[in-house]
Amino acid sequence: MIFIAILFYIIPIPEELVFDIRYGPFSAGEIRLYIEQIDTIYKISCTEKTKGLMSGIYRINDRYEIWVDSAFIPILYEDWIEEGGYKRHRKIEFNHEQGVAVYQDKYNLELHSNAREIFSLIYYTRTLSISSGDTLRLWLHAGKKNAEIVVPVAEKVFDGETYLAVSPEVGDIKVFGGKGLTLYYDRDMVPARFSIGLWFGTISAIRKELN
Repeated sequence: MIFIAILFYIIPIPEELVFDIRYGPFSAGEIRLYIEQIDTIYKISCTEKTKGLMSGIYRINDRYEIWVDSAFIPILYEDWIEEGGYKRHRKIEFNHEQGVAVYQDKYNLELHSNAREIFSLIYYTRTLSISSGDTLRLWLHAGKKNAEIVVPVAEKVFDGETYLAVSPEVGDIKVFGGKGLTLYYDRDMVPARFSIGLWFGTISAIRKELN
């Protein structure tokens, strides 16, 4: 119970984070992350939407829902993806007792006991005591694969503020529709920025202050 108390001191429940998506100097859309408690488990929701010129270049309208336990081990993952002309709905049940991830098309994949999908991994990282120069080794489940990924941690300064830059080395696994994901955590281990490499360049997401 001590671990759980520390976990939710770091991450207030419920919590909403909103990010302005930027492509170069232009505002291109919005990402919303929300975590809430429902009964004894937790639900992470994320929406990603482009707007304006960006929608004309490459439209994104994605929604994710992930149910996790108190250690951010995923229980159920579901997404609805619309990116460019591509559409997909995916549902994954994480059966940790049997050690399998069950997809809605009845595809079963052996599941590593410590594997998390990308959203539960982002939140789980917030519970760790990390510093610049560390290298994490974490298990990622994505793209019908389990992979042990190397995650170097560095410092990055924006506008005079220092952030921890966490850059998962995901190989050929796509994350948020692209590769080259870097997350920037502030001094309270709250995500302040993202950068995501896409086939046509890089987009950034900067957290907005909510009233």
